[in-house]
Amino acid sequence: MTRTSAPPSPDQAAALAAHRFGLGEPSLQGVGSDAAAWLLAQIGPAEPQRGSDLANGVEAVRRYAAFLRQQRAAVAAAATVAAVTTVATPQTMAPGDTAMRPEQAPGNEPLRQAAQADVRARLVTAALSTRPFNERLALFWANHFTVSLAKGSARGVVGAFEREAIRPHIGGSFDTLLQAAVTHAGMLRYLDNDQSAGPRSAIVQRLARRTREAGDRPPRVTGLNENLAREVLELHTLGAAQGGTDYGGWGGYTQADVTEFARVLTGWRVPQAAAMFGGGDDGASRFDPAWHDPGTKTVLPNEARATLDLRLVPDQDPVEVAAALRAYLDEAGFTDIEIAVEPGSLYPARTDPDHPFVQQVIAAVGEAAGGTTPVVWPSSPASGPMYAFTNGLGLPVVAIGVGNPASSAHGPNENVRLSDFWAGTQQIAAVIARLGTLTAADLQA
Repeated sequence: MTRTSAPPSPDQAAALAAHRFGLGEPSLQGVGSDAAAWLLAQIGPAEPQRGSDLANGVEAVRRYAAFLRQQRAAVAAAATVAAVTTVATPQTMAPGDTAMRPEQAPGNEPLRQAAQADVRARLVTAALSTRPFNERLALFWANHFTVSLAKGSARGVVGAFEREAIRPHIGGSFDTLLQAAVTHAGMLRYLDNDQSAGPRSAIVQRLARRTREAGDRPPRVTGLNENLAREVLELHTLGAAQGGTDYGGWGGYTQADVTEFARVLTGWRVPQAAAMFGGGDDGASRFDPAWHDPGTKTVLPNEARATLDLRLVPDQDPVEVAAALRAYLDEAGFTDIEIAVEPGSLYPARTDPDHPFVQQVIAAVGEAAGGTTPVVWPSSPASGPMYAFTNGLGLPVVAIGVGNPASSAHGPNENVRLSDFWAGTQQIAAVIARLGTLTAADLQA
């Protein structure tokens, strides 16, 4: 039994809009009588977050750079003191010694204050917004393109990521939102693309040739990092490879695509050195060609397959038809399309409906159907080995059956009614019985 429900009343629709799509309303009067229009009017870029001391991406990177400078200075100072007083330092601590927690690290206070400001801004903006559905969309996309403070190198830049990469783009195209999120300093830091270098990049080749000199500290290079590429394919866009098997599967990419896409993303970095040592007003992230892996990349090979089932009529040859299709594609400029004719292609066949054999079959079917005149199709799109009989042996061929418009022939839900099954069985018996009473002369054309 199918259960149907009445559409929601205006008050019910307003409540759904306010609480399921919005963030909750003290009164439904603000939604009005047209809940759908109230929601649609909120689609667009998110409003700027409310708050003070909200760092942009550049400032966030500089704050983290300052934090690293103070950490290094503190470690160097501790090492100097340890040489005189033997005070334990991170380098001299024995297993089991208590290490300094991140929040206790020198210079951490600005990062802690920035995180608190970001949290306040998100909560206050959501609470005071007159576009709660828009805020829910902003929260959805910020969660979809997740960047977390749990990753130390992303500290200080998470709020800027949401304000710069997510909120301005939630009302536009997905590709614009995706590009803004993937190339932002927060994402590059969170998923380690900041230190991903192409195996054949200039920086890797340079370090391989260079002899380390006194006081020379080359950039820390970890090689090709696939974290961001895998996240974009698996979580941000296509879905898990071979996922959703109950629905035909999705994803459609392989490990080779992950590696190739990681090569594409090499070079997108956060200019940490510029932030640490001054200068660097060219944005919180940038493309550095020296880190990019050169050469051609192939991600998700541009290949498609199609099956053409060409139904032929008498005097058409499958080989000639395939050649004509090849010539047509070449003339249209599609010379790169390959054609593979599957073995077992059938030649067309037809028997004249006025042939005595066909007329005898029609009469037998009509009698079996209680005197009903059968529907005769001179041509049928079906496939069968009829050519061997008509052209090889010179014999007439006819096909009979019983069906209904909803039988969905050749479909995944192909079906036959039991009444049609028994009627078809009776037809076959009637045809055999009638042909058994005839002579060869009765069947000659």
